[in-house]
Amino acid sequence: MVVLQGGLVHQDKHLLILGLGYSGVGVANYFSQKQGWKVTGTTRRDIDAFHASHLPLHDAVDIMPCVDFGGQMGRLKPGSPPMVTHILSTIPPPNVDSECSVDPVIQSIKESMDTNDLSRVQWMGYLSTTRLYGDHQGAPVWEDSELRDTASQHRYRAEQEWLENFSQTHIFRCGGIYGPYRSVIESLVQSGGSTARLRPSQRARRRRSKVARCHVYDICNVIEKSMMYPHPGSVYNIVDDDPAPRWQVEAYAASLLDYPVPPQETGMEPPDKIVMNERIKKELHVDLVFPSYREGLDAIIAGDMRPFYV
Repeated sequence: MVVLQGGLVHQDKHLLILGLGYSGVGVANYFSQKQGWKVTGTTRRDIDAFHASHLPLHDAVDIMPCVDFGGQMGRLKPGSPPMVTHILSTIPPPNVDSECSVDPVIQSIKESMDTNDLSRVQWMGYLSTTRLYGDHQGAPVWEDSELRDTASQHRYRAEQEWLENFSQTHIFRCGGIYGPYRSVIESLVQSGGSTARLRPSQRARRRRSKVARCHVYDICNVIEKSMMYPHPGSVYNIVDDDPAPRWQVEAYAASLLDYPVPPQETGMEPPDKIVMNERIKKELHVDLVFPSYREGLDAIIAGDMRPFYV
């Protein structure tokens, strides 16, 4: 941060977050409270509807409302926001089976930012998913493992488009994202500790014997370390160290809440894969704040709202 004549403050780093959803708001809060950062984020909703959301957003974050990259609500305006140095996209591409561009965010960036604007951008990140790996019969998977999930190929094409269009890009494949306001604790509280009304898709998730997950604060942690130690073109898995089954996580959360332990699902499935996270530790020097669901849930119960404290 540079203080100019007259006391004006110039923020030397400007992060544009495309998509102020759960992870986007978390990242926005995280960086808006770091010295020297200006943060701008986009949302499809208008300002009133956005602030009615239960996710708290720091007052320092600038909101660009009504930006729907895949719809009819408008796109980024040319030259806005100005002086961006870092860009993170949390927006999944449309689920379409097409050989043409599957991520309209890329085209909108190109239309709104000229060559000088793009040359100023030091770092770009794209949030993707570990679902891309598909079924590996319980074997470990790393960032260069075969991508077998046919239903997620549009996500892989989007990854490739980001890498091909912007040389500053880093790809982050996240496990199941949880944290304050979105964890098994909130689910158990809302249901009174019962699993009787679970949808079939939820029961299917409970039968998985290995589940990759990550705390939203550790997504912020990894992104910050990537900015500190950039490796353009790299792909990173963001998962914790303990891919425990959901029923086990529920049992631990129930013990913290003094609820009866929910019964384990019958017909547990063998693991399809174990997502490895060595690259974020070796290349980016990441120490996970929440290395397992236990630390994450303990923190939520204790009132640790990171990164949503404002």
